[in-house]
Amino acid sequence: MHRPLHAAGYYLNPILHYSSSFKADYEVKRGLYDCMERMIGDVEEISKIDTQLEDFKGKAKFFGSPIALAALKNKTPAQWWESYGNEHPELQRFAIRVLSLTCSSSGCERNWSAFEMVHTKRRNRLKQKTMNDVVFIMTNSKLAKKKKTRKVVDYSIDDIASDEEWIIVDNDQGALDDDILDFTIEEGDLEVANQNDVENEIANQGDLEVNNLEDEDDGGNEDEDHGGLDQNFLNDLLN
Repeated sequence: MHRPLHAAGYYLNPILHYSSSFKADYEVKRGLYDCMERMIGDVEEISKIDTQLEDFKGKAKFFGSPIALAALKNKTPAQWWESYGNEHPELQRFAIRVLSLTCSSSGCERNWSAFEMVHTKRRNRLKQKTMNDVVFIMTNSKLAKKKKTRKVVDYSIDDIASDEEWIIVDNDQGALDDDILDFTIEEGDLEVANQNDVENEIANQGDLEVNNLEDEDDGGNEDEDHGGLDQNFLNDLLN
């Protein structure tokens, strides 16, 4: 195994662990415990995982049930641990974390790209150690430049401009709009209104006729008064 993570994945994979060709030598075991030290770090939790590994190795408890053994062909290693490792929570969490990691060749691609920039047709007589040192310096210099050019701005709530021009409805305008919206005329109300207007018009015409008659009577009385006044004036002159 080239890396401790590879050893841990090989050891915790139930399909490989329960096969007849499985062999856990010193390199595999050492890689497993190195991986636990790097990924967990807590000695107490590592001790619990070490104890729970005995049940996993011996197919004890739910690990050795016919259902769990039959599911080796149908489920992925992470799914298998999620389904049948609940009695060992610390080991289950560590196994799912290791077995859920995906393989990627992006690191190798970046490494090859850096070496292609150093080792060219015109510069092809560098020793291996010199080439490694040049690639190391070039890669780290690029990372340092990225950190310098990266701008980090810390914002606080006071720095964020607030929009003070909120849309506020005027109370008077809102009340007027409500009155306009609530103002509806029913057909029956319109007929009643028209009937009331006709009755009021007829009543006004009757009052106008009565007023005209009263004016005519007042005019006759005034004429009689004027006639009597003229007669009295003539009698005074003759006397």
